[in-house]
Amino acid sequence: MDRRTDEEESRHRAFIAAPLLGTMIFLIAILYAVNLSKDEASAVSQIGDDAYHNRLVSMLEIYRDDLLGFFSDGLRQNTEDFLSSAAWSGLNDVKEFSAAERSSKCENIANTVRGQLISSGTSNQNFLNGFSDLLNEVRKTYVFEGLTFSPVKFDSFKMSTDDMATWNFTCDTTAGRILCERMLPGSTFDCENYATNLASPYQCCAQKPTAGSTCNVIRGCEDGGFYLAVDISDPDVYKAMPRMEISDALGNTVRTAVLGAISFQVPIRYPIYRYNDASFRIFAITQYLNTVLATAATAPEGKQAIPSDFGSKDGVNRYLEANKVACQFLYNYSFSSGIKPFKSFDFEVTQRGGTITCSNGIANGVDALKAAYDIYNDPNSPGSMRPVSLFYIPIKITDNDPRFRVNPENPNSYLSSHTLSEPTS
Repeated sequence: MDRRTDEEESRHRAFIAAPLLGTMIFLIAILYAVNLSKDEASAVSQIGDDAYHNRLVSMLEIYRDDLLGFFSDGLRQNTEDFLSSAAWSGLNDVKEFSAAERSSKCENIANTVRGQLISSGTSNQNFLNGFSDLLNEVRKTYVFEGLTFSPVKFDSFKMSTDDMATWNFTCDTTAGRILCERMLPGSTFDCENYATNLASPYQCCAQKPTAGSTCNVIRGCEDGGFYLAVDISDPDVYKAMPRMEISDALGNTVRTAVLGAISFQVPIRYPIYRYNDASFRIFAITQYLNTVLATAATAPEGKQAIPSDFGSKDGVNRYLEANKVACQFLYNYSFSSGIKPFKSFDFEVTQRGGTITCSNGIANGVDALKAAYDIYNDPNSPGSMRPVSLFYIPIKITDNDPRFRVNPENPNSYLSSHTLSEPTS
């Protein structure tokens, strides 16, 4: 029997082992490929899940930002519509030129705006009940791109008092009004500065000013507008505000707070304080018969005495001439910064015997009223009506600057009245 040599035996074994080794490598490669495919499929699935979840979250954040914009713009429009209306009868009256009177008017404007927004019902001008209407809008359900956005009621929050309003509160109930008052601190316009600083009267603070507090000045009020502060950080307000849920047809849901900010300020561009300031300065010139008070850097603390002969014939003529001076003042006056705050203003003074009009620094109607007053004082024309009143004078200021118009078709108008007690000295 032939015996194989060692070399032949080695070749024989190698011939048998080679196919087995190749088969094992092939099987291992298939197993690795299968596992790799599973890992890749899992990773791809995870990426898809993350992308879908991110879309839900992204859409929710976009929606929250949209709601915040809607809420802020609705609050702004509601405020500016009210400011530009005739609902201000009596609030714009000027009775004296002093820091105390300017401070009082500034605070009255802020408090009236805040009270209107959170009041129950509507005003006699049929204005919306600001906060209640806006809060009801953010509680509505909407569908967008196959996703449903809807408010969610949370029953688990406990309010600080048992009678505190719930998530569907409105401002026209006692409990709801408490929440609305906390949610709307009001104007952040600096009334203390406005009262005294005639050289630079318009500024707003980062937070609503309080007595003795320091104003951290923020930009945006240099034209005489202001900011409305909205604050949802109060614990009860935060609990009562609705939450928003986004859901799809597969039952996926994500929940979050309804507005995209916890506290913010709404810019009110209507320059109510600049109009009020102009009325004060016209009053100073026409009632005190000089421009010193109107052009001073600071307002006097107390009430000023009007000239003792103010009601005489000479005093009336001086008053009428002072309207020409006031007209020129509005057109030419500038702050130290070089800004002319009243240049775009016209004004009308309504008197029994006619109207004084001011436009581009030129007053008309003064001479006609002087002539009418001469006739009134003529002993040969008894019984004629007194053509000029000095102690209740309606004023209308018209702003021709289109930047601040509430109605793009018409310039803003500001109605005021100048009222004096009889002169005593």
